[in-house]
Amino acid sequence: MGPPAAPDTDNDGVNDAQDCAPNDPDVHVGAPDPFGDGRDTDCDGFDGVDRDGDGYPSNVDALDPLRDCDDTDPAIHPGAEDEPGNGVDEDCDGNDVQDTDGDGTFDHEDCEPENPAVHDEDEDEDGA
Repeated sequence: MGPPAAPDTDNDGVNDAQDCAPNDPDVHVGAPDPFGDGRDTDCDGFDGVDRDGDGYPSNVDALDPLRDCDDTDPAIHPGAEDEPGNGVDEDCDGNDVQDTDGDGTFDHEDCEPENPAVHDEDEDEDGA
């Protein structure tokens, strides 16, 4: 005869010592956790699935502005600083910020992103 089985009061398949809600069978590690219901049903500390703990869920619609596009890295989430040209979309907007001509103005703000002489501070576009 082996050691006694760990108690599982709510019979959800997770023993009470590892279950954040041992009396609620709908709340346990691995449970579905829909975002927006105000409940943390998968015991990760957040409403919705947030594996990296940055406060942004990954289990929302892809077009939701709160969606975490990389839930394995807490530095990547909506509103994060996006380092230009590193090939990583840190702010989850679908693009890595670029400064193609190296003039210090990001392409999306640069009226001529291929011409380093013309940038956002060159209002008359004379290259000075």
